[in-house]
Amino acid sequence: MQVILGRLISTTTLGIFIAYAYMRTNNVWLPVIIHFLHNTIVMLSLMNFASMEAPNGGVEYWHIIFVYVLILMVFFTPLLFSKVFRSKNVK
Repeated sequence: MQVILGRLISTTTLGIFIAYAYMRTNNVWLPVIIHFLHNTIVMLSLMNFASMEAPNGGVEYWHIIFVYVLILMVFFTPLLFSKVFRSKNVK
């Protein structure tokens, strides 16, 4: 359940940020680069944390997911209130 909720929140906040980047620059390559960098960072961090074993023999990700989702929400959710998303003119 934590993984689904974490994925939902992180995907939504990343989508907001990528939409903001596209609307600010009107260039599709910046969102592509942001998406690539995000996926690379997540993959490398999960590979690092997957090597850490929990005391019961399994790998516990809930605390990692919580911190990751919290960071995304803090940095990307305020973009919803920026001028770009409030404007009525959509190209």
